[in-house]
Amino acid sequence: SEVVTRWVAPSVGSVIGVAMFLAPMPEVRRARASGDLQGLNPLPYPAIFANCLGWMVYGAMKRDWFVFLPNHIGLLLGTFYIFSVYPAASPQLRRRMDAIMLGALALMGGVGAAITIPETPMSRAAKEAAWAYMTNLVLLCYYAAPLSSLAQVVRTRSSASLSLPLICMNFLNGVCWFVYGLAVRDYFIAAPNGVGAVFACVQLALFLAFCGKTRRLKRSRSDRSEGDIRMSRSASSGNLLEGYGDRSSEAAGAQV
Repeated sequence: SEVVTRWVAPSVGSVIGVAMFLAPMPEVRRARASGDLQGLNPLPYPAIFANCLGWMVYGAMKRDWFVFLPNHIGLLLGTFYIFSVYPAASPQLRRRMDAIMLGALALMGGVGAAITIPETPMSRAAKEAAWAYMTNLVLLCYYAAPLSSLAQVVRTRSSASLSLPLICMNFLNGVCWFVYGLAVRDYFIAAPNGVGAVFACVQLALFLAFCGKTRRLKRSRSDRSEGDIRMSRSASSGNLLEGYGDRSSEAAGAQV
């Protein structure tokens, strides 16, 4: 039992954590290639960056490689996602992404400065706890970031702004790290990941409730796009035939 909770659970959690950070990759690459978000919610990406940065530092402080390594990969992926979707985001979304990034970095800088000043009358355990409280706050913001689009999901009755792969990976990741946190009695790890698993369940319920309408909307858009392409091709063919007829008439007149 101890082997499972102290080694298997965090190992699986590390793999699932990396898979969670990789989950948005197909949608981000489509948005990067097309220059259009197509309903994609970009707010989780700066939250991924801030969350992974905080947990990397916490993992280094605790010398816990199960925490450090997957979050290092997540930091790199979060940076890629931000640079990929930022040009396609609306000015309003850009301002919100900027606010998340700057707010998180300012918070981390303030807490980091407070616990690294030599004159600070804090023990090592107290400094770790201070950073852990801050990281928990950032992690909860990461898990809650997709919730920013839930009002739109309910209003439009469409789940287009929700990413099913990311929701599933968030749930599995939260469960694994919740179990690991309980096993090592580190409630700074267990508590926020348990809450994150609950958040993922809420998002999954809404996705399943409205995914039918989303598929119908996508089919309708696809049909309209194909119709526009056919009309464009027909118009081009008509213009070519008209141009050929004009040139034939001019050639006949020249012969006469």
